[in-house]
Amino acid sequence: MLIRVIYRDASVDLVNSSSLAHLIKKQEIVAFCRSDGWIMIDRDPVRKRKRQFVGPGRRATDLASDYYG
Repeated sequence: MLIRVIYRDASVDLVNSSSLAHLIKKQEIVAFCRSDGWIMIDRDPVRKRKRQFVGPGRRATDLASDYYG
């Protein structure tokens, strides 16, 4: 999937979605376009925060510690 981005020099380009994280990390772009509009890197949240899981574990090691104390 191609994503529209705006570079620091104000040029606009289309990049692969796999390149977007690299461009953000290297601070090479100032904005990119999502389906709901433009995201400004320094102003808008880039990624949604993951909600922390609260509940019993599902791994075998979690079950063993719950079962055996």
